[in-house]
Amino acid sequence: MGQDWRPNQAIGIEIMHYLLAGVEERARVANSESLRHKWVMAGGYFCICFVLSLRSPEGLMTDLEGLLQYYDPDVENEVVVPLLGRFKGEHHAKQHLLTSVATTGSGIQVKLWISRVIAVHRSKRRTKGPAFVDERGYQSSTADMNALFLEVLSEIYEEHPKLFGLDIVDASDLADKFNVLRSFRRGSESRAVAMKVSEPDRYIVNRWKKKENAGTGKVSHSIDQHYVDIALVKKSFLRYTSAM
Repeated sequence: MGQDWRPNQAIGIEIMHYLLAGVEERARVANSESLRHKWVMAGGYFCICFVLSLRSPEGLMTDLEGLLQYYDPDVENEVVVPLLGRFKGEHHAKQHLLTSVATTGSGIQVKLWISRVIAVHRSKRRTKGPAFVDERGYQSSTADMNALFLEVLSEIYEEHPKLFGLDIVDASDLADKFNVLRSFRRGSESRAVAMKVSEPDRYIVNRWKKKENAGTGKVSHSIDQHYVDIALVKKSFLRYTSAM
């Protein structure tokens, strides 16, 4: 029997900017605190998934306690995004500290979005748990984030259809083509190639991709990749995120 395989399309940089602008506007005009908080969470999540080349479950691993610990308003040019859990094929739960520029080369304001997420939690006096949560404080799901993603994406399509591929003939096609599961990461990888980010830097930021592609088979890593420490490759992350 054949398979109906529909890989997620990459989000282009222009669409990404329209997406964040649309989310920001929804947060601004929200008629309730809970609705505003929902859109702030979505904006922060979309932002880091794209800039740091994360799949949906990886972005949801962002840890609030670590975010509060490492956020420093006095450091203007970078921000730390801590992920907690088994990350991209690793076998032991631990905290992963990913560093991003505060504002990317194209103008994505990573640190600003993170500060907004922190402000939501502080208003609720939360200090631990997942960073991206619903109005009740429970961790957001991929389905929740994807619904918000498609809502704004549909509006962008109606206003700027030429930004999308010819295989999308109306907004109803978007759900078949785009998904937070991989669209942000694929967009990030495509942007990195277009901006001529070096292969070693792309290799470091996406170093666990081989594990996903290997499926249940044993993945083969070069010795330098297998033992690389995120703390030692901060400059690679800063160069990569700067190109976004």
